[in-house]
Amino acid sequence: ISHWKGSRWARWYFDNSDGFEDEDLKEMVRSALLNRYPFVAYSHDMVLFGQIQKDYFYRRGVEDGHSMFINYHLTNFYLMLWGMLEHVTSIVNNVKKLDLKPKQCGIRSDAFWSRLGEINQKYVDVYISKYSEWVDVMADMRHAAAHRTLHLPAELYEETADSKMSDEEII
Repeated sequence: ISHWKGSRWARWYFDNSDGFEDEDLKEMVRSALLNRYPFVAYSHDMVLFGQIQKDYFYRRGVEDGHSMFINYHLTNFYLMLWGMLEHVTSIVNNVKKLDLKPKQCGIRSDAFWSRLGEINQKYVDVYISKYSEWVDVMADMRHAAAHRTLHLPAELYEETADSKMSDEEII
């Protein structure tokens, strides 16, 4: 795993995986950290790389291009990130012994949040106050990416002094 965060997660997993008594939990954590996270990180990095490429060519007068590249990786990012959110709920189900069926686990599952609230309402309160709105937006993006028309970023350009700078000035 070459991504700096991915290698940190891998080291943590290999340093701690022998301490997992539950084999299902061990496999869920392994899959999340060693399989799923690298795809999230890679798609995120490729979106950033595409934006750098787009900016580079825009400064040279090429106003179109790289959108397909960016949109492909952005769509992949939505799908991978949503999968990670779903994956984490399965891990929480196991760790907190919620005794939910796999299909009841999910970041927007009422059964999941209700059962977790019975164990510790503070978890639910933090989710609602800090993350639920973001998850709702991600749900819309992921659902569209998976099932319908893709919501892709529109082309927006604004001429500024910074956008007219040469590469040497930027460096």
